[in-house]
Amino acid sequence: MLVYIIDGFNLLHKIPGLKVLQFSPHKELLDYISQNRLSGSPKNKVTVVFDGYPPQDKFPSGEFRVLYSGAAKADDVIMRQVEASKNRQDLRVVSDDRQIRDHARLHRAGNIGVDEFLKTDKRPVLAEDADQKDISYNLQKEITDEMRRIWLK
Repeated sequence: MLVYIIDGFNLLHKIPGLKVLQFSPHKELLDYISQNRLSGSPKNKVTVVFDGYPPQDKFPSGEFRVLYSGAAKADDVIMRQVEASKNRQDLRVVSDDRQIRDHARLHRAGNIGVDEFLKTDKRPVLAEDADQKDISYNLQKEITDEMRRIWLK
């Protein structure tokens, strides 16, 4: 299970159309992440951090944890979340902010740029798929015959 900590406004401003909506850009962003399955598996946990205070009109955050920085900066909240994490190898910080990404690296947490996060295919590459080599049938047969000679002496 992965844990994503997302720089909310950093991501929001990279998705065309969301930043101009008047309803609630925070809710629209959460819906976008959910509908496009940007966090991969539903078992992965997602925390979205926004600058400032919560909007007046409360909205259900659903499957996500939403944090507001209040008078502090969202960057500081994100960095504290990284420091407080016990399983940093499972942590993925999503931001284009260099300071946040460097901080994540320093604490041995994963970090992802916003453009990379917006790619919708989050399926892991299986080790067996990565090691596969495309070889011709003749070469496969030759290898099999050679192995047969070695092992069946």
